[in-house]
Formats: sequence, structure tokens, C-alpha cells
Amino acid sequence: MRELKGSADLNEIPVFVSTALDEREKGISLGAKDYLVKPYKPSQLSKVIMYTLLSNGKQGHILVPQAFHEESKC
Repeated sequence: MRELKGSADLNEIPVFVSTALDEREKGISLGAKDYLVKPYKPSQLSKVIMYTLLSNGKQGHILVPQAFHEESKC
């Protein structure tokens, strides 16, 4: 992640960490936009990404695979 954030061409790409380890401070200090500890609902990841897009004035869509969409209904 340090290399990504150190690149002038790539440092604007938001990085979201999704892991079973609770090392939020480390992830954020390395440049992660947000840090999610598993398990979490797929809708939580979608909300984090959408919030990031909207807070930066960006527009876009989030593609959620059908299997995840069906799981989130449970």
C-alpha cells in the first residue's frame, strides 16, 4: 500500500482494507481510506464505498456480485 500511495499516478485511488485482523490504526496510517473487520454485511462495504465516492464529489456505481446480493437479504 505504501508503494501505491507513493505513486503520483495512483495515490488518489481509495484503498479499503477488509480483514479478520483488528489493526485499524495500522491500516489507516498506511493510507487506507477505511478499514473493515470481518465478519460484516456486504451492505456495510457498499455504504463505506458510496460514502467515499459522494464525499469526494464523485459519481459511480457499485457492482455487487449476485451471490453477495442474495446473502445480504438474510
